[in-house]
Amino acid sequence: MNNYIYKCMDPRGDSPDIELIPPVKRLDDLHNKTIYFIDILKRNSDVLTKNMIALFKKQYPQSNFIYYPKTCAYNKPESNAWWNEIMEKAEAAVVSVGD
Repeated sequence: MNNYIYKCMDPRGDSPDIELIPPVKRLDDLHNKTIYFIDILKRNSDVLTKNMIALFKKQYPQSNFIYYPKTCAYNKPESNAWWNEIMEKAEAAVVSVGD
């Protein structure tokens, strides 16, 4: 009988712990709020996003709805300045996906 020695690697790898971040508290309402509608530039996402903004403007005319498209392809990261504007000015954000 042959004696074989098998060496196996753990397929799970060695990942660092994940930092858990709780979700942001939901707004009580959208009256007098600034809401950013983020268009990630997938096909037809601009149509979807602009139609959503039009519907929200009818329901909440006193609120400010900002159409905010990405400046690069949907699979590329945006600059810190782009994200900082959302974090500083938006009270909420909606990300739309097309196709």
